[in-house]
Amino acid sequence: MNEEYRIVYGYLDELLRVQSKAADMYEHPGVLGAVREKFLHKQIIERSDYPSYVHTGQVIANNQNAGQHDIIIRKSGAMNPTIGGHVRIVAEECAAVIEVKSNARGVHFRDFNDKAGEMKAENPDLVCGMFCYKLGLKKRTILKRFGIDYDLEYLDFEIDTGLPVDYPNIDFVVCVDEDEEFVTRNEEQYSYNKFFYIDKNQNPDDKYDLTLQPPFSYHFLSQIQMAFYG
Repeated sequence: MNEEYRIVYGYLDELLRVQSKAADMYEHPGVLGAVREKFLHKQIIERSDYPSYVHTGQVIANNQNAGQHDIIIRKSGAMNPTIGGHVRIVAEECAAVIEVKSNARGVHFRDFNDKAGEMKAENPDLVCGMFCYKLGLKKRTILKRFGIDYDLEYLDFEIDTGLPVDYPNIDFVVCVDEDEEFVTRNEEQYSYNKFFYIDKNQNPDDKYDLTLQPPFSYHFLSQIQMAFYG
């Protein structure tokens, strides 16, 4: 990534975090989540060449409800089934489906993985990802469920081919949480930030590649663009 892009998307990372903190003034969880989702939705539309293909709504897979989803990218050329600002669309006509979480917990990953499996059964090329403002569990814990372990000797995250992948239907995860997490080695404490980006789209063996260096919005928007253009 060139330096100019690093500055631009670093600014967007920070903008998303600031907006997320501002949304905390709303005490109602539903309102708080909606504010964050709409802001991210707006950023995607402003930075894409296909704004009319970005939706919120319900996905139908194999004639069954596969859930209400925060961001749906319709395939290029697919009919626009918008009604009242929302879509009810079949999985076969979706390029990408993204779940947005204010405070992502293990149950959110599990539930989205299940829904993604239903949608991919109809559309194997569908890209399913998550955008997390905050992580409601340890970074070490969630990455381990994606086959990435923390090495206490080298104080670093590494792909472990021996680990099972608990959420194989999730293609990528973006987390912009700047909070610190601590580990202890030989009675000394070390810390790292909770932010990360993982994806398996470029990995032929379905293992996840890990990026720990921001900006993360660049990777997020790149995933959406690749999904739309195929």
